[in-house]
Amino acid sequence: MLVCCKLSLSSDLSLTHQHLTKALTHLFRKTANLRVRFGDKDGARWLREMADENIDFQRAPVVCQADPHPDPHHQPLRFSSFCSHLTSAFPHCYHLVFGFHHSLGDGSTFNKICGAFVAILDDVVAEYPIDDEKTNREI
Repeated sequence: MLVCCKLSLSSDLSLTHQHLTKALTHLFRKTANLRVRFGDKDGARWLREMADENIDFQRAPVVCQADPHPDPHHQPLRFSSFCSHLTSAFPHCYHLVFGFHHSLGDGSTFNKICGAFVAILDDVVAEYPIDDEKTNREI
């Protein structure tokens, strides 16, 4: 099961792909839950820590579809859409979606991870030094 969290970020400054990638890299280093992967040991599935950074960050196309499932009898009764016509009082508005495997935590954990990401992104944009040795232990 995948749990998705959407962040809407509004800023006076333009965010670059490099800002986001750097913030995600620091978040990965500081948050143990994000370094978990599945592995096998003696024929059983185990959780293991990833040895290297694997930052899966992609730009997605902007889509807003009024009726994604015209036939509800043969389609899922759920959907998600991203509507780009919403405006912001700030000159730059971004929408970021995180997908977490449910085994990494619960809703509270994922909210804390998203909050930590925003704090790290603020530091990246402000060009403050970030100490990766100081981990997000409360997560």
